[in-house]
Amino acid sequence: MVTFLVGDDEERVEHVSKNVLCVRSVFFRTMFGIGMKERDAAEVTVRNTDLATFTALVRYLCTDQLDLGEEEGRAQRALDLRELAQMYQVPRLELRCAERLLAVDRLGLDDRLRVSAACVTAGDHRDGSNEEEERKKERKKERKKERKTSE
Repeated sequence: MVTFLVGDDEERVEHVSKNVLCVRSVFFRTMFGIGMKERDAAEVTVRNTDLATFTALVRYLCTDQLDLGEEEGRAQRALDLRELAQMYQVPRLELRCAERLLAVDRLGLDDRLRVSAACVTAGDHRDGSNEEEERKKERKKERKKERKTSE
C-alpha cells in the first residue's frame, strides 16, 4: 500500500494498492517495479495536480469508474484529468476524458480540435483491446520460440 501526498499542501490519499496501480498504469508499473526509490516508499509526493483530480485518477484506476464530480466544473476536471492520464500513461482514461470534453457545449472550436487531436494521440483504447492484442501477439511469439527450441 502507498499513501500519496498531493499538491503544494500535501493532502493525503491513503491506502492505495501498488499492485492495482501497476496493473492499470505503465508509469506506476515502472515506478513501483524496477528499483526506483518509490518502490519501497510508504509515501509518494505528487506536486503537479490538485487533490480532487488525483483522487479521480486513483478512483478510476481502482474501480474503472470515471467521476468528474459536480456538474459545475466538470469540463475543467475532465481537462485536468485527461492531462494527468496522459502523464501517468492511462490511455483509456485519457480517451474517456476527451470524449466527455467533446460533449461539452461550451467548448470552443479551438478546444474541440485540440481535444480531438488528443484522442488520436491517445489511440483508441476504449476496451483495452489494443494492449491486449499486443500481449497476445507477444505470448504467441514466445510460445513459437519455445516450440522451436524444444524441437
